[in-house]
Amino acid sequence: MMEIATKMTLYMNRFLLIVATLALLSACQNPDKRPLQIVQKNISNPEYQDTAALEDKWGVHVVAIRTTAAGHMLDFRFKVLDVEKAKPLLSRAVKPYLIVEKNNERNGVPVTPKLGALRNKGKTPKKDKIYFIFFGNPLKSVQTGDLVTVVIGDFKVEHLKVQ
Repeated sequence: MMEIATKMTLYMNRFLLIVATLALLSACQNPDKRPLQIVQKNISNPEYQDTAALEDKWGVHVVAIRTTAAGHMLDFRFKVLDVEKAKPLLSRAVKPYLIVEKNNERNGVPVTPKLGALRNKGKTPKKDKIYFIFFGNPLKSVQTGDLVTVVIGDFKVEHLKVQ
């Protein structure tokens, strides 16, 4: 009897792991194509979008930052335009984090025992590929419309409006 209960628990754990993996993969497959609104602190035009400087320096285009997983995570997406410039953003040694501008809260990337850090990483990025980083939002303190700053090593993009 005990052996059957142990097997059932093992099968249930495997099933839940497969479901969680599929949910994460499906969330990563079809990103929304809406452009990200980057709000610059500019008195004359507070809604000014300036992504050209970011693209020139880092070789990436910020696609979006959205709440996901019922608000418990933030999904940051960026598209690689220049492979060499974008390499530091995918380094395993760099630990990305997000700063919530309304309260200076700092949120990191969740690390799971089976999947590791919930982000793309690798040695060589691919041109025109969209990469993701999930940031934790365990208290659901970040809501749609809030402004955040994403930091990945020396890369820093401020005043991103959460969609």
